[in-house]
Amino acid sequence: RKNNENLSFSYCLRLSWAAYRLYLDMIGGNIVEFSYYKNKSEIRRASGTLASQAKSPDRRFENVFLYFDTDKNLLRSFKIENLI
Repeated sequence: RKNNENLSFSYCLRLSWAAYRLYLDMIGGNIVEFSYYKNKSEIRRASGTLASQAKSPDRRFENVFLYFDTDKNLLRSFKIENLI
């Protein structure tokens, strides 16, 4: 994995398309399994959806993917650049 400050344009495009496909797969309450870097070395395997019983936060952040974790029944998020 490359250093965050030095991401190439092609790498950024791959990440954005992967995040977009993940978003499309989750629409309509579909549960999708995916992975992302939680810390610099720890990988989190998650299953989640965009439909949730919980209230969405009022604040939105750039470059952050918000999802409902179906294993823990919690809203979670990760930086898009950490998507695997």
